[in-house]
Amino acid sequence: MDSPIDARPSILMILRFKELTVEFYGRGLDAYASGAQAFTAGEHAVVAQIRRQEQAQIAELRRVLGSAAPAAADPSTFDFTAGTGAPFVGALGAEGGAPYTGALKKEFFKLAQLFGDFGVRFLKALLPVVAAHEAAVGMHGTQGRHAAILRSMRSGAGNTPLTESSTDYTSLIAPWVGLVSGRIFDTAFTGAADNASTQAYIATLVYGVAGTASAPSKSEANQVQEGIGSLKADAFDEPIDTESALAFLARFGVSPA
Repeated sequence: MDSPIDARPSILMILRFKELTVEFYGRGLDAYASGAQAFTAGEHAVVAQIRRQEQAQIAELRRVLGSAAPAAADPSTFDFTAGTGAPFVGALGAEGGAPYTGALKKEFFKLAQLFGDFGVRFLKALLPVVAAHEAAVGMHGTQGRHAAILRSMRSGAGNTPLTESSTDYTSLIAPWVGLVSGRIFDTAFTGAADNASTQAYIATLVYGVAGTASAPSKSEANQVQEGIGSLKADAFDEPIDTESALAFLARFGVSPA
């Protein structure tokens, strides 16, 4: 009989990712509490609710880990500028923390979308390992809902129903990963494939598609599901491999230890 899979390392990885996002949303609620860039009442309510759900998930993950649960990560080690400050320097201001000088709401939601989409692929990849833990499995569905609402909030078109013939349609960031050319993570993502020194193209770690100077990455135009290519349907991306997931988290100062 095969030995049971030790799910603790995977659960610990999820825990660290959740600690990162809880801190991010908390800082966001502080950064956009007032002023010209302040969250609307609706935006504040959604971000606060997502943060509460992430906090509840952390508590559940710690319950699952029991005596093996580590001390909480030091939030001062998180780097929401992804190292060089590009492309997320504006999400929480010039220093990535209080006093949030130069914080831009559009940059906050850009990074929030990236975390949301990453979480969908990350948790999906770990489902076979954590299958015995119902709470951990359920987090994947919750992550999908978080990603969907964050995408809708970031979209300039909001939640207004649009037809594909509409001029606004191509600029809509849909609640799902789409195949329409306009629905890409960010047209500014151009250049070589991501590596340790090209912080500006961090999104390729999530979507795995690099761009060129003349053709921005259509990073969300994923047409591969379950290893089968050229599927003409909108869907979230496939699971991300562990090496890429760890590299992504490391950019933001997250260690699985």
